[in-house]
Amino acid sequence: MIAHAIAASGNWRVSPDHAGVRADAIGESLAKSAAHAVFADEAKAVKALLAPALKGTPNGSGVSGRGCGDDDTTVKVFRHLLTLKDKEVARIAALVMAETLASGSAVTDAFGKHASVEARRHWAPDPAFFDLLRDRASTSAMLAEVAGKKEADRLVSAKLKDIKAALTAAAAKSKNWCPGWMRFPAKGL
Repeated sequence: MIAHAIAASGNWRVSPDHAGVRADAIGESLAKSAAHAVFADEAKAVKALLAPALKGTPNGSGVSGRGCGDDDTTVKVFRHLLTLKDKEVARIAALVMAETLASGSAVTDAFGKHASVEARRHWAPDPAFFDLLRDRASTSAMLAEVAGKKEADRLVSAKLKDIKAALTAAAAKSKNWCPGWMRFPAKGL
């Protein structure tokens, strides 16, 4: 199964999620994030484990989704996986799964809840996050989460830029705040 996820053949078609591949402020923010650095380091280590099997294979920068029905590549990966320790194969499987989980999907949410993922450990609000806020109601709701309902109520009729400024200041003081919709399980506003 892992060989097929890495080098598809037959009826298998697996590809990395491309939600984080962007050429804008969001992409720049993601590229600078602690989570991206941890993921990139793990991907590099897994690629090193797979190097003998992936040498000369086409397609993408990720580990998963290589080949297009090429049985020879799948067999090459499969044979290489048989030479590795179970712990190494499990590490490869975990990275392939992480690469291919669909961002924002119910499956990702279910896994995040099951694994007790704490998004705040690898994410912090940055200028791109605040710049993208366009809705007064949701920005006010986030302000209430981090600074309290009293502060949000005080700015109920303020301009969005003032609510965003208050949220930015309150978030800078809090080391643990994470918007409810980024938690596992997600909480609505």
